Amino acid sequence: MHAWELRWTAAANDTNSAVDAGRIAIRELPILRENLRVALVRADSLMRPLLAGATGPAISALAASALSDFADESGVNLSAMQLHADSASASSDLAAVSVRMTGIGDIRGLMSLIQAIETDSAGFVVRELDVTQPEPAAPPNRQEALRFELLVDAIGKLSRRTEVRAK
Repeated sequence: MHAWELRWTAAANDTNSAVDAGRIAIRELPILRENLRVALVRADSLMRPLLAGATGPAISALAASALSDFADESGVNLSAMQLHADSASASSDLAAVSVRMTGIGDIRGLMSLIQAIETDSAGFVVRELDVTQPEPAAPPNRQEALRFELLVDAIGKLSRRTEVRAK
């Protein structure tokens, strides 16, 4: 065989291999499309229960509102709430937020509050719990009041809206 025949034969073989690979890819396309659809549905279901807001501070305010409602339902009194939002979330669709809560309540109310926080679908997580008894020498006939401090973390979804500016 001549050199040009060898080059043409090699080129023809390469072309046949590329055509075969293209045919296989075309046959696998519906499977890939279905896998992508399933992955998108799964990702959407994971994101749905998250708190959503335009900014990290807005998400932390929503978290604080929900936690305040839990405290009311649990019968504990909140005296302070400190909100934190991750400022590094500008490049992400998620924002890490935390709320530090200080309050007073009995042991049942505190347990009810923690259970409400940890079982909520928004995915709150209690990271710290500090409990002190303000009056350890209180008479036994008086209901025990506990002072507590909770640090609760959550992840929220940033719902950015594109702004159209007039020129």
